[in-house]
Amino acid sequence: MALTQKSNARWHAVFSRKTLKYVIVTLAVLCALYAALGFFLAPWAIRHYAPGALQSLLGREVVLGEVHVNPFLLTADIAGIRIGDDKAPLATADRLHVDASSAGALRRTWTLDDLTLEGLKLNVLRRQDGTLDVAEIFQRFAKGGDSKTEPVRAMLHRLSIPQASVRFTDLSGTEPAAASMDAIDFTASNLSTLNDQKAAYQLKANLPLDGRLNLNGELVLQPSLQANGEMSLKALNAAWLWPFVRDLVALSDVKGNVDFSTRYAYDAVKSLRLDAANLTASDLLVARAGQSPTLLAMKRIALADGQLLLAEKKFTLGTLRIEEGQANAEIDSAGRLDWAGIAKPSAQNKPVADLQPKPEAAPLQTAWNVAVGK
Repeated sequence: MALTQKSNARWHAVFSRKTLKYVIVTLAVLCALYAALGFFLAPWAIRHYAPGALQSLLGREVVLGEVHVNPFLLTADIAGIRIGDDKAPLATADRLHVDASSAGALRRTWTLDDLTLEGLKLNVLRRQDGTLDVAEIFQRFAKGGDSKTEPVRAMLHRLSIPQASVRFTDLSGTEPAAASMDAIDFTASNLSTLNDQKAAYQLKANLPLDGRLNLNGELVLQPSLQANGEMSLKALNAAWLWPFVRDLVALSDVKGNVDFSTRYAYDAVKSLRLDAANLTASDLLVARAGQSPTLLAMKRIALADGQLLLAEKKFTLGTLRIEEGQANAEIDSAGRLDWAGIAKPSAQNKPVADLQPKPEAAPLQTAWNVAVGK
């Protein structure tokens, strides 16, 4: 009996060692296979299949550079991204880093811990016919979306776009105009398609001629877009805006610097609201083409504690202060004020012969309510 027990114990030990060895070898093979799929097959699949899928979605050529995937850390890095043709790309980026999270699988939610896009450069073009080249992409998304379909459950814990730049080129005027914004830093946390999930965001950017833009607040994507926070605009120089508006107004020159700050609240259902709006314009000069004296010359104009309720068409201004300036106005023989002729009539707004019967008059729209002082 004792011999039988010793024999059984010996076979049990041998069997246990073989089972353990088999389990270890199996796990090692599976781990090696997972590593091979992640380190080698996944980058190859991304480089060969992702550009085509993105091109079908965006309607633009998409080129990806080197792709590196770490299946154990659940990270992916793409060095070099281009959207659009090589000569005039719509967007380029030096590096995209994605850090996925497996924890979202328990909540049936696609989850990313971090998404970083470095060296982003956007080139926005307004064509001669006045259309924006990026409008086609937005139209594709609008046609492909279905408001009745529930959005994909997704969560992005951290989004970072450092040192980006945007260049806007306008070819619709008599002369081409261009302006750039650089040193754009955008960060956001807890972006989600889940209902009523609040995300925090911050945007900082350099404007041409030493201007500065700061934006920060909270954002909700679902069930309707909502955003609220604070905005400040420092040293906005009219000189870089002038090339984009000179064909719209009968003016020869516009100069000045503007500082603006406000608290904002936007709701896709309730419209836009601005509170504590403050605007200061300094060294203003507005001159009309071929005429003298200048229409407006002011050392400083300050508007403080303003409130805008867009849905109610109501604007209230706390105080208005004007310092060291003058405004000139003339009335011609027909009784028209010269200021009324500043805006140039566009070709689309020229009157045409009306040969059709006139429709019934539309109901009168609510007029704006503007007040100074509270």
